[in-house]
Amino acid sequence: MQEEYFGNPWYMFILFMPMMILGGGLEEIGWQGVFQPLLQMRFPFLIAALIEGIIWSIWHLPLWLVPNTAQSSYQFVAFTLFCVTLGITLAAAHKITKSIWVSVLLHAWSNTVLGGMYTLTSLCGFPSLKTWIVSLVQTAVIMLILLAFFRRRTE
Repeated sequence: MQEEYFGNPWYMFILFMPMMILGGGLEEIGWQGVFQPLLQMRFPFLIAALIEGIIWSIWHLPLWLVPNTAQSSYQFVAFTLFCVTLGITLAAAHKITKSIWVSVLLHAWSNTVLGGMYTLTSLCGFPSLKTWIVSLVQTAVIMLILLAFFRRRTE
């Protein structure tokens, strides 16, 4: 399914980004700054990131009850897959850079694109095979980057 552009001019990114840093991006202080490290004390990185992504999607569950939110038109399984994939991406970015601000900005960027510039129509139905494959490939690429990065650091 094709994503739909809302038609906002490009400069709206400049206005949306600060709003999305406050309206979502700062969540990463709790998710990547506190919760992910606590999970990693007990689980390997990927398992911790998967758990965090699933809980992150459940965290957004009340938004399905609020009319006119982006989530109210999404299918929960598709949104959960999106949260898990983005959660792994944000956790990997934080782990590689050791900067919470990278995760904050990536989260805000995602919200800007998703909530301000495009509607992700692929989240409106159950995830297609293509969506599952793209999500798995993204996760695999992130894991390979992490592996290469940490292998280089230990040499």
